[in-house]
Amino acid sequence: MCVLYYQVMLDTTGLELLVINKGNHPIPLEADSFVVLTPDQEKEATSDLLPVNFGGLAKVIVYYVSLYLVIARSYALVSSRVYVVDTQKDPQAPTFHKVVEPADIISQTRLPYPHTAHCLASGDIMVSCLGDKDGKAEGNGFLLLDSDFNVKGRWEKPRHSPLFGYDYWYQPRHKTMISTSWGAPAAFTQGFNLQHVSDGLYGRHLHVYSWPEGEHVSDGLYGRHLHVYSWPEGEHV
Repeated sequence: MCVLYYQVMLDTTGLELLVINKGNHPIPLEADSFVVLTPDQEKEATSDLLPVNFGGLAKVIVYYVSLYLVIARSYALVSSRVYVVDTQKDPQAPTFHKVVEPADIISQTRLPYPHTAHCLASGDIMVSCLGDKDGKAEGNGFLLLDSDFNVKGRWEKPRHSPLFGYDYWYQPRHKTMISTSWGAPAAFTQGFNLQHVSDGLYGRHLHVYSWPEGEHVSDGLYGRHLHVYSWPEGEHV
């Protein structure tokens, strides 16, 4: 079973978290170390403590990181359900908080086969979906859930879905989102069959979208898993 935890993007074009460095001195940070974020802007910025400009930080961190995780991928992919798990009440014994049923998702968005979930600066959750209810790749797109995990709609504009979907990641400062290709659910849910490749049931492109408009603007070379470099101005994935 694969699980995907919510992630907090400290670099967004919405509610940005900016470090308050009143001493205007370099702050050395080490890989794999822990840093405390505090809304107390009177604190001095150090490698262990970073004051930020957001007074509601604690509420957001608790709600979007400590409280829930989303189970997608292999566990929910074929069932077309999205499982939300409460990890705050007892981290050693997580419990189901909510199940978003395929009937609700498909009736409002026509999007089964959920795969990759990320939280957005708006508070919504965006989930890539890999086909239509019959397992054809043409129906793929991006599901939006609100902060209470209710179905909100689709992210991409009408007629802007690529032929194949899979993973995705976005870089707000460059107003770009890139998604990758896998295959038609009717093919990969049956196990890999080389003939399906010849039949055109697997994709081979990267798909480039405008962010946050949701317009499919171009295609590129094949890829699968994506992540933008951590540097806020980074242009590479």
